[in-house]
Amino acid sequence: MQRDPRCELVHELSGQLAVERGQFDAALQHFDAAIRQSKTLTDLAHLMSLRDGVIAQMTACQRYGISIHDMLQSLQQDEKQAMILAAAAAAAAAGGGGGIGV
Repeated sequence: MQRDPRCELVHELSGQLAVERGQFDAALQHFDAAIRQSKTLTDLAHLMSLRDGVIAQMTACQRYGISIHDMLQSLQQDEKQAMILAAAAAAAAAGGGGGIGV
């Protein structure tokens, strides 16, 4: 971003990274900057949906008293579990064990 603060993609990716870190205020700032730099309606719609998603997450956390930190940890655990299950399924398929017969 130091090279070109007007780069839409840099702001979009920085916003997504901020979301993953639970830094929702920073994410909103980056998405707003990307929205200002968007050049097509498709990009604008995509960026606005990312921004709206952050607002929805913030609202839900505030409304239901959910800690952003706890929510992110839960999502990370779910993601790890899904990766473990996918790896186990791939190993079973590669080994021929437990596959569905045709």
